[in-house]
Amino acid sequence: MHKVCLFFIFSFLLIFVSCETTREYVKTTKQLYENDALVHEEYTVFENGAAVEHVAKSYHDFSDKFFVLYSDEAKKLQYSISEKSEKKPGLGYDEVEFSLIETYLNEKSKQLKTTVLGKKNMRMVNGKFVYFKNDSGKTVRSTGDLFPSDFEKAFDEITAYIEEHYNDFDDADNKIVASSENRVESEKITVRSVPNKPYILYQFAGKPFVIAGATAWNLLKCAGYACINFIGGYNAATGNVDGLIWMIPSWSASKEKAAEAREANKVTVYPEYHIPFTNNHITVEKYNQDISAVSLADEDAEIITPIEVHEFDTSMSVERSAAADAASTAALAGLIGTAVTIPVSGLSWVGGAAVGVYGEVMANK
Repeated sequence: MHKVCLFFIFSFLLIFVSCETTREYVKTTKQLYENDALVHEEYTVFENGAAVEHVAKSYHDFSDKFFVLYSDEAKKLQYSISEKSEKKPGLGYDEVEFSLIETYLNEKSKQLKTTVLGKKNMRMVNGKFVYFKNDSGKTVRSTGDLFPSDFEKAFDEITAYIEEHYNDFDDADNKIVASSENRVESEKITVRSVPNKPYILYQFAGKPFVIAGATAWNLLKCAGYACINFIGGYNAATGNVDGLIWMIPSWSASKEKAAEAREANKVTVYPEYHIPFTNNHITVEKYNQDISAVSLADEDAEIITPIEVHEFDTSMSVERSAAADAASTAALAGLIGTAVTIPVSGLSWVGGAAVGVYGEVMANK
């Protein structure tokens, strides 16, 4: 049985590492601005000619419905609420995000600064905001931040207004979609993927040893802390104020180090097109028109010249992955180790103190 499993694993690896694939994506984005403000955008993603994703977003500013203005000789502060709705096919509801916005005007420099102070998220079905379960399984009508009381009241008024005038919003959004003033841009992303053999080998053969080694090292460190704290207890009992008294591992430092290692190990350029276990060469061609309907493979097709071309190489590093795995293991072992080390070290500290007291008593006889 064991040999059969190994046979299938090695067969899979042999087939996988011999594969090389090329995929082509076209992402078309349409945006409409009114008075330099974005009011609608939508994008569609095609993979090898087939539509695989479509998202539409509409933005509404309710500063005319509710705002608070504070001003003096030095500054003006305006607080308002805006809303963004997002439609995704197959989701069953619209995602609606409300933002509490502070607009700051420095009267002397005339500099304007806008800050989002908080956000709330809701779901809408057929023009009505509905209750849903949050990440904790609790039934809620909204998730996100708690606004100050005045703004909570305004938030309730605005949601009621949206429900009452939903058909008007929907009609306006449909007119925006059909507008000839939409700004249209397209990206053609070609991804050539080649199996990353060293990384595949590490994942199947090297990673277990890295995790085992990091675990063993952290358990050894926990034992070391117990020994150190034994000496600390002895120092405290004998009055050695210059000696070490107490030491425990820092789980927060391990956690921070693990987060940094995971961040360093991420694919940062077009991660949505990265295939696991591969090196990817990505070519991005940008156009100022919609190319989704143009078959570039057809000899009689219209030839469209991109306005920008960029090339990127993305891959997973064995060194960075090993560092991330070791750091994550250390953080987990540190959490468990801290919980174990503190009582163990406490006992060893008491033991050290007892030895110190006994030594002092015997020395004074």
